Amino acid sequence: RAILEDMEEKEIYPIGRIVVFKDSVLAEKRPDLSFIDNGKVWKNGRGEAFVNPFMKEVWDHNIEIAIEAAKMGFQEIQFDYVRFPEGFEKRHDSLAYVFENYEDSELDPVQRRVEAVTDFVAYAREKLKPYGVKVSVDIFGYAATLSEAPGIGQNFSKIS
Repeated sequence: RAILEDMEEKEIYPIGRIVVFKDSVLAEKRPDLSFIDNGKVWKNGRGEAFVNPFMKEVWDHNIEIAIEAAKMGFQEIQFDYVRFPEGFEKRHDSLAYVFENYEDSELDPVQRRVEAVTDFVAYAREKLKPYGVKVSVDIFGYAATLSEAPGIGQNFSKIS
């Protein structure tokens, strides 16, 4: 809080960055919120684990962090890693995970991932409205050049 007060005095605009779905700590602590491969939390080639963007409990966990940041005085919340892991389209059939509200979706796997990511952004924005903070989302660079980034579930137009 002291740093935020100092920033306010110096007219520095504080942005709170929250890494959303790339969360090795939460994945290890709560494997049920992650992707499982042969009984263990699945990790990418860099040893990083992701939590499941289909799960509302994961959404709420990150929104609670964002609300605390807003209450502390951050003027903007920047959500990063609002996506599935890179290459997920090659692994989605072999990993164990839940779909929750997306279980009965008629959408193909790519569109289902896009829907989950887009829904999270809309949900987060709505939940943060009472706190008067701006909401921004980092996207993978190539996601801005494609209609859909097939593995990670980002659609720039829909997220915007």
